Amino acid sequence: MFTLSATTESMISSFLGPCKGNKVVIEDSNFHIVRCPYHLLKETVTQDPFNFVVEDTLESHHQNYSCSTTSLLAMWYFWKAEFSLLLREGYQLPDIVTHSQSILETVLSHLHQIELDLKTLIFPSTDKSLKMSYSRHYSATKIEEEEVTHDNLKNCIHSVVEKLSHDDKENSRLVSDLWMQQQSSTHEIKFCSENMILCPLTLPSSYSSIVEGCIIKSKLHSWCDKELEKNYLLIIKGSLTHDYVDIGGSSHVNVTLRKKPAEVTITKRNAWLQKCFILLKKLQINVLLVHGTVDDDIVCYCLAHSICLFSHIPWAVLEILCLTMKTSPCTYLLDCNEKNILSSLELRLWKPTQDFTSADDKFLLVRVASESVKLYTVVLCHPNLSYLRCLEHQFMHLVSRLSLVVKSNKLLPGSGKTEEWCCNLVRRFSVGNGINAKIGMAIANGFIRYYDFVYRKLELKDDFTGGAYDDVVSKVEAWKSALCIVIMELQCDTILINDPDNMTSGSSRLIGYL
Repeated sequence: MFTLSATTESMISSFLGPCKGNKVVIEDSNFHIVRCPYHLLKETVTQDPFNFVVEDTLESHHQNYSCSTTSLLAMWYFWKAEFSLLLREGYQLPDIVTHSQSILETVLSHLHQIELDLKTLIFPSTDKSLKMSYSRHYSATKIEEEEVTHDNLKNCIHSVVEKLSHDDKENSRLVSDLWMQQQSSTHEIKFCSENMILCPLTLPSSYSSIVEGCIIKSKLHSWCDKELEKNYLLIIKGSLTHDYVDIGGSSHVNVTLRKKPAEVTITKRNAWLQKCFILLKKLQINVLLVHGTVDDDIVCYCLAHSICLFSHIPWAVLEILCLTMKTSPCTYLLDCNEKNILSSLELRLWKPTQDFTSADDKFLLVRVASESVKLYTVVLCHPNLSYLRCLEHQFMHLVSRLSLVVKSNKLLPGSGKTEEWCCNLVRRFSVGNGINAKIGMAIANGFIRYYDFVYRKLELKDDFTGGAYDDVVSKVEAWKSALCIVIMELQCDTILINDPDNMTSGSSRLIGYL
């Protein structure tokens, strides 16, 4: 069978526990800061021939859930060790495959016994003032009770997010503030990640905040001196250049037309520009948001006619505006009409601080002029760009985990407590010395090894006493994927390698299975 790498064990150990600390990967003169098991595995060279299987599975899980990748990696590692011991003891592979899957399904069927209800945690039934504040008979003169109720709700939300983030204080405060702003005056739990965008800035961490509206950053900009009384905004998904239209939207094709000056008095580009100018004037456009590049003559026209122009806007930012306003973006400017114009938006320039100045960047704050629909921008700041990217990724981990919890309205006890409960459950079912009991003990040992790792990390961090929460959906899928990887590895009886002499050097390449 395959030897288990000490590097993998060290990697898993470093990610288990209440706080997912930073990892630095040094490669020659470059270094990378990561806080995600999947990213660390990509940056780490391992000698295990099945490394690519684990990496691909982690990538798929990470794309779907953005969390619980540590559980997947750890349970694969632990169950792989336990099942390898069973094979060495002479137990048959078909029995291991059949019984292990059956035992895991039994665990999942009993998991509801320890699931926590999110709504009960946010809106405790014992809090009379909270129930009173949402009653239609509530007296508006009782200001003190209303303030206390608001604080209680805020404290409950912050407590849930902090435990769900496993003590990641850098991001839990921002996520709880975002969730609090999204709350309405009902008992419904609402958290929408679709109406949120990130704006990372290389500023001190203290400037991180939640801003209502959509912050758009672009290097190419123009802004009129006077205030805009009425905003007529147009979103262009493509580029405002003649070549972009002339060659069908592809920027990778070069077209050269050779004509003598006497043969033509006006080029196609000039004719196209004139049509663009006429359309902008006809539609009274005074704000243009463009995903691609913009022709220099159109830039000059916008400057001369007080049109605010922002180009090179990420499509994710423009898409959230279009989805919020329930409109479709236009790929070509000349295809636009009155239906494509957005007018129910409030626009103004935005600066993160009074002292912040930059000659290259301009920021536009776009707010939807509606109480029922709101956008939020998370301004995530750190002076180090590498660490800022790490924070951005970790923030989305927490957002994804919270979104899954809100949708299912269920949580699991964290800090290894769920795995400990699963271990005890399996041991109760695994009585005797038969094959089913032996495989059950292997499953249970994998769970308890997970708990042991977490327990040791908790012992090292005395200030973390509040416990933690985990998401049900992503953790269950992590267990299923981990078991699938182990079973696939056990079912491969031969590995073909094209350079057996260098197998231990890490330079060998896997070319197939039998």
